[in-house]
Amino acid sequence: TLAQAGSAISGDRKSSVDNTVLKGIRRAAAEMNDAAKKNSDEPKLIVWSTGDTTVEGAASAFATSPVLTINSTDGASFLYSHSMKDDQKAQTIATLTQWWDAIGGTVIRVKGIKDVNDPRLDICLMFQPEFFNRFVSDDLFSKQGFAARFLYHPSKSKQGTRFISLQDDITSAQEVISKFHEKTGLFFRDAVHGFEAGDDRILIERTPEAESLLTDYYNEVESLLGEDQPLRGDPYAQRIIEHAVRLASLFVGFDERSSVTPEDIQPAIQLSKHYLAVWHGIRCRTATNVVEAEAKELLTK
Repeated sequence: TLAQAGSAISGDRKSSVDNTVLKGIRRAAAEMNDAAKKNSDEPKLIVWSTGDTTVEGAASAFATSPVLTINSTDGASFLYSHSMKDDQKAQTIATLTQWWDAIGGTVIRVKGIKDVNDPRLDICLMFQPEFFNRFVSDDLFSKQGFAARFLYHPSKSKQGTRFISLQDDITSAQEVISKFHEKTGLFFRDAVHGFEAGDDRILIERTPEAESLLTDYYNEVESLLGEDQPLRGDPYAQRIIEHAVRLASLFVGFDERSSVTPEDIQPAIQLSKHYLAVWHGIRCRTATNVVEAEAKELLTK
């Protein structure tokens, strides 16, 4: 899974982009829901997307679906939801992180006990800039490793181009987005069917050459984490290797192969370096002990 957090002002492309990118999964979910209703008196609905960030609400969704995306174009509702109040915040973050790692558990609430087994959790949040800065500078989000799991992409203003229409796009662009929707829908169906059949997750191997590139990349980032180095213990940098692996696995999955090669790892590393540079620039705005220029120069070469 991949999690994303973005920043965009009113009028920028938040929900419009989200709806376009997720069209394939929405279509697949609707088709599976329709089929379930026709084939069973008590259908197992595919509750795949929710804005409810409470642990109780998410646990209820997992009771009817193996796949859950916490998806919000109003990140403030995530920061200030009921379960993010000071007395519950640490427990909520810990539980979401556990589910993110596919570790189930029991949720005990006044309304009853819910078991969450083998969860698939994704998170996609979009914040107004003010709340985005609060999210990335929050000590609890950072120290628990939660904020470091996200890919960050602050958006440049696109006011005046809010609505997206594929009608005016060139034919090749329409074909690409159509293929993307088809693939994402297929991945979604496979995840749900695999869960119902009790199958393990897909195992994607790495060639020795790809593993060597990953090791070199990890060592490169590790060498920049010292107190006298540009990244200076940046918590996000310690997880960036995971993003490279996940991105490379997506490339392989879209190409219907079973092994990650150097050709997959190289662009994934470039993308993860980009995200690391973006995150580091954000962190520099909220911390005075980090040298932004030095780090960004190294990471974007």
